[in-house]
Amino acid sequence: MQSRRTAFLAGLLVVLSLGFTAKVAWDNHLAQLLFPHPESKPLPGENSISSIEVSQNDRGQWFASFDYFFTGDPASLSVTVETLGGSDPLKPKVLPQNNPYVPAQRGKQRITQELKRPSVTEAVSATQVRIRLVQWYPQVKDIVTRNAPVQINWPDYATALIHDELRTKSADDFLRATIDLIDAEEAPGLLSARQRLEFFLEKYPQRHQAYLELARVAMKTNRGPEGLRQSETYVDAARKIAPEDPNVWIFQAYVYTHQGRYKEAEPLLVAASKTNTPNLWLWADWGEFHLLQGRTQQAIEMFQRTVEQPPPGNAYDRARKHAYWQLLKILDKKSQLDLAESLYEKRYADYGSVACYGAEFAQFMLMRRGNVARAAELAGQTAPGTCEEPNPREILGLAHYVSWAEAPATEQTELLNRARVVFPSGIRLIYQLASSDHTVKALKALQGVGEPIDQMDNRKMTALAYALSNKDHDTARRLLRLQARSNLVIGPSEIPLSLIPVLAEDYPGIRLLRQSGVDYTKIKYQDMTAIDHAKSIGNRKLLEALGGHQGQRL
Repeated sequence: MQSRRTAFLAGLLVVLSLGFTAKVAWDNHLAQLLFPHPESKPLPGENSISSIEVSQNDRGQWFASFDYFFTGDPASLSVTVETLGGSDPLKPKVLPQNNPYVPAQRGKQRITQELKRPSVTEAVSATQVRIRLVQWYPQVKDIVTRNAPVQINWPDYATALIHDELRTKSADDFLRATIDLIDAEEAPGLLSARQRLEFFLEKYPQRHQAYLELARVAMKTNRGPEGLRQSETYVDAARKIAPEDPNVWIFQAYVYTHQGRYKEAEPLLVAASKTNTPNLWLWADWGEFHLLQGRTQQAIEMFQRTVEQPPPGNAYDRARKHAYWQLLKILDKKSQLDLAESLYEKRYADYGSVACYGAEFAQFMLMRRGNVARAAELAGQTAPGTCEEPNPREILGLAHYVSWAEAPATEQTELLNRARVVFPSGIRLIYQLASSDHTVKALKALQGVGEPIDQMDNRKMTALAYALSNKDHDTARRLLRLQARSNLVIGPSEIPLSLIPVLAEDYPGIRLLRQSGVDYTKIKYQDMTAIDHAKSIGNRKLLEALGGHQGQRL
């Protein structure tokens, strides 16, 4: 045993000694690479720095060029470049940068080094550039230091990233990345897209598509007259650059349509249709042109023409998806459910569950068609996290509750347990089940096993309170039929639930509650009845809706 231990310790000593020897060899090798040994005799003269020049290239990068003379003594000498700045011009500070230390070479040398943007998020300025010859061994000290005045204004970090991207990417790649930000339709991305396009047009002023994308940003960030006016000016700029581009005509027609300038829009759409353009927005926008004028059948024909085209697999797919959305809205409003189901099926075949299509199809099949099996199948095929609203897991849970309500008694326990795992009890479940004539039967069955319909969430709101707040009168009506109480106090302020439509001046909601037995002459909050409230704000229509006398003075 002792001999084994001795052998182990001896081996360990050998390994450690070899490791130490290897480290010393590596350190010597690294020192040779960074700071070569001087020749036997230093060059005559003195170490010095001179002729500092700072310039900017056409890509926006800053550089410092300078001469230095190195005699070869001391050996461990390197060259470094720093920028100085800060809020106090009399006491500039070294700006945080990761500049390289370059080993000094003997003799007179001229080098150029980039002055990189300091590693801070805000905009920053440099007022001086400092060149140093630094000794590292046996102690660190400056051998020569020279400063020169500069004026460099670096933008904030986000802007700097855009400039870097403009330098490194092609115009087409940069524009595609910007379009992706616009298509995402998120507020921070739209603001970034605007900034990107402004810088892009500084570099590529003749790229007319960038003006069209600016027009899209203007409309998505301001959907009122002001945004339309801004869009119009951008499209006008694009048309001056590319007067024969049908894409410009299509976009200009879209802007005119939403400004109500239909007589100016239609000739542009007609002209674009004669060019055989692959731009599917032509037909989708033409559909909106008709829809906004109340010509529903002509709108349907244009939207159908859009979706009948095969998926192009490019940016024009957005037009096709938009046409699907418009068609489904129209068919749902007209209660043409057979046609709507066929269209949902076609869209699902084209795109699968992307962009909530699977969840929306499942919701339609459950809530509008009452097809529990198909709804459960579609919801189950949609990956969790694919869609927040409608949530496919919740639709699957709703389908399970309906299956439970319709199942024989021998199967109900297992089905109810499964439903509660997928969609737990709570206000949201009650609200969702009350949202359709096909699912409300499950809510009634839940009441039968002790589920309170008037339970409150953490905000002290009931399902009926949410339905009235959302002006969802059909859901509110179903909840009232199941004896949901309208005489509760809700919310942090503990107001009477029946005042929700009063405060919102929701006349159908007021009428619904009055039909359910609410007497607004007796509903009080802070010693004021709903009638008193209507009088205090001078609203005669509200007073009459609440049951006040028509001739009663305000």
